Amino acid sequence: MEEVSAELQQQLQALGISPSDDVFRTGSEQYDHNGLSSPIPQEVRFMNAELRRCPVEGVGSGTVYEFVRTLRKCIYGKVKHAVRLQLTPNGTFVRTQLEVAIKVMSKVIIEEGNLQENPLVELAAQQYLSVPGHENVLTLLECLHDADFIYAVLPFCNGGELFSVVESGGAMNEAECRHWFTQILAGLSYLQSRYICHRDMSLENVLLDGDTSKIIDFGLTIGIPVDSHGMTYSLPPAGAVGKIFYMPPEIYRNQVPFNGFSADIWSTGVMLFIMITGAPPFERPDDADPRFQMIAQGLMGDMLDSWGLDRISASARDLMSKMLIVDDPSRRLTVQQIAMHPWVQGAGDL
Repeated sequence: MEEVSAELQQQLQALGISPSDDVFRTGSEQYDHNGLSSPIPQEVRFMNAELRRCPVEGVGSGTVYEFVRTLRKCIYGKVKHAVRLQLTPNGTFVRTQLEVAIKVMSKVIIEEGNLQENPLVELAAQQYLSVPGHENVLTLLECLHDADFIYAVLPFCNGGELFSVVESGGAMNEAECRHWFTQILAGLSYLQSRYICHRDMSLENVLLDGDTSKIIDFGLTIGIPVDSHGMTYSLPPAGAVGKIFYMPPEIYRNQVPFNGFSADIWSTGVMLFIMITGAPPFERPDDADPRFQMIAQGLMGDMLDSWGLDRISASARDLMSKMLIVDDPSRRLTVQQIAMHPWVQGAGDL
């Protein structure tokens, strides 16, 4: 393991941190967000406020994190690439091989309550989904905070967004589409097994880590009510939320209760469409959009032909058309039915 610079060692030692120091605490807190309680589940660890002044951010067991670079900005802060440091018995810090991404979220912005996404809901959802967890859903490693910020420590994914792959490389061949789509489907299946509706499924919200994809960003997540027999209830209209290209028409219209599982199926169908064509199927899920009208009328195949995309197999067309059903969302394929579809199974053309 590589020892950190002498300057950084001095900054850490200036805080009085030593191998015997107990500068971390364990517990749970409940934040009040505009009168609505957003619980952070039990066994979430928080950072001692004194570490806020340090160039690195700390988490228990004698370790701290050193920020490497900013990965991206978000509406409530930044996402930073960091590496974990280990405090040795002789009082020096060395870099470990553990790379993480840390979401640094401003408490002031969160408390203003003007965000479509709720970071506290995201933290609670990720904590819930992290046990037992799924390889295609990004887990929450630690949750830390100080006087000004909340820090969500997440696994670092070195491949960036799946959207960037399509943006730079264009349409994928069907074998590559199938590789990523089956993983997205597996992650979505896990969410549904935990009665979670994501409401923001998109290529931008899938990160790549080597050959593995992970669903991220749970700020719009909503739990689906379920009765004692495991039957789910519809969700009340809660605003036209999410990204417009991926938004299900029933959420866009925001007029009637919707099925959370079916809504995420629609968005996942749009993801497949973009991967396989290199473009979104419509600008917005509105009858004023002629491309959306064609999909609503069951004319997706005609639209693809008019784009000169006769290369797309009948099997892929069949799958997308059965995920992007407008008039009756209950007729959309379920995750279980999609998993058994010939295209997903790699059986080739119908």
